[in-house]
Amino acid sequence: MQPGESREDFESCRCGGALIEVEDIGDLLNSLESDLVGTEKSIDTSDIERLEKNKDVIGLIDVLKYGNPESRAYATISLGRLRNERAFQHLLDAINDEDPIVRANAMVALSNFKNRKFLEIILPEIHDENYKVREGKIKAFERMGGDVAFENIVKGLKDEHHVVRIRAAMSLGNLGDKRAVEYLTPALEDENEMVRSKIAEAIIKIEGEKAAYVIMNLKENKV
Repeated sequence: MQPGESREDFESCRCGGALIEVEDIGDLLNSLESDLVGTEKSIDTSDIERLEKNKDVIGLIDVLKYGNPESRAYATISLGRLRNERAFQHLLDAINDEDPIVRANAMVALSNFKNRKFLEIILPEIHDENYKVREGKIKAFERMGGDVAFENIVKGLKDEHHVVRIRAAMSLGNLGDKRAVEYLTPALEDENEMVRSKIAEAIIKIEGEKAAYVIMNLKENKV
């Protein structure tokens, strides 16, 4: 993890599996290129971190192309942090990866580029049946901010999966836009207890402690 990076940046990544041994970066890249038609490669996360530290964008792109799902998921985060334009199209392609964690991480990584076309045209049109991908979409919108992001995060409050609704509530709280209270307040009636809790936290985060009394009164009146 890099200085200033939050644990959340890594929460979607999955690491593990059988690892290949490499002596240096050159060996790592050679191992990736040696068997393109064979099985996917599982790359040690320390080697992916080394590629990122060396700003080896091409090496990370190779991991994204030829690594197994765990390796690809980790490589997307590294490429997002480096924000090198050479990686942009490869990350766009990763949105269609067969693995949902890779797809989710790719959207979060792309949000680091602050590309308006991605925010306003591409990202809103992504509809994925996997809830982890939809959660990643909300995270990407939160990072990019703005009216388009706000509108799409609000939609997440009505997602069929409670994890996405929780993420939407947290994102709205983090953005601190007072317009969100209008949408968060009805969601206090959500069927899921954890969602209701995160909704309340978001409202308090936006409106301050005075909102806690309002929420408490709503709960008491409901009882």
